Amino acid sequence: MYHGSLPPAGYYPDPDETGRQRWWDGHDWATSPAGTVRTAPPPIEARPVATTNQYAMASLVLSLAWIFFLGSLLGVVLGHVAMAQIRASDGDEVGRGSAMIGLIVGYIGLACGLLLLLILAA
Repeated sequence: MYHGSLPPAGYYPDPDETGRQRWWDGHDWATSPAGTVRTAPPPIEARPVATTNQYAMASLVLSLAWIFFLGSLLGVVLGHVAMAQIRASDGDEVGRGSAMIGLIVGYIGLACGLLLLLILAA
């Protein structure tokens, strides 16, 4: 550190690395030595946002609606289709939980419907 007057701004021998020069702004050293090239960092590849599988949502809604077997049956079918599509999408689609709930509720609805038919037939 200088106690008198500081040298004027300019390139001077780098105090940290011999054989190179660094810019002195009159008060402090520049962060990079002269002759070094600053390059931009490589661009970050943005992955597209995952979309929700529409069959998974339809499976969930139809299974919950029941509609005399029809909703449950369609919920199970669409749930299986959604699970296959989500598995094949390599992470581009989400909704596995909705499809799974649609399947579970759909199978429960089918079982309850069959039980109801057996009770009414007896």
